[in-house]
Amino acid sequence: MVNGQMVRMPVILVTDDDEVVVQVLSQWFKARGFMVDIARDGLEAVNKCRDRLFDVVTMDIEMPKMGGIDAIRLIKAFNPAVPVIVLTGYATRADLAEGCQADKILAKPMPLSALEQEVRALLRPSAAAANA
Repeated sequence: MVNGQMVRMPVILVTDDDEVVVQVLSQWFKARGFMVDIARDGLEAVNKCRDRLFDVVTMDIEMPKMGGIDAIRLIKAFNPAVPVIVLTGYATRADLAEGCQADKILAKPMPLSALEQEVRALLRPSAAAANA
């Protein structure tokens, strides 16, 4: 509670098939006041986004079952307001991501503090205020 009001933690969906990336991002954001959910491929991310409203989604591009580009298109079709950040280690694939409705495209690796800054910049005002 802050000033007598319940504070809602922002919720982030981390989508990546690399277990190390998932664990590092999950620990980083949990330590900074976020609730974290995980999807290990694009199809799982789409299904989770249908069932729950996330404040921000991070998305890898190259994943099994469904890649990030297709997943973003589907997620944005039923929830156009959800901010999506593409995190990719494939610089040549970043060009493909430009047309996929991602709000931001970032290259891996990157400093976690820089990623956090980008995530916070995309938070909806209510989620950002709750975590200020």
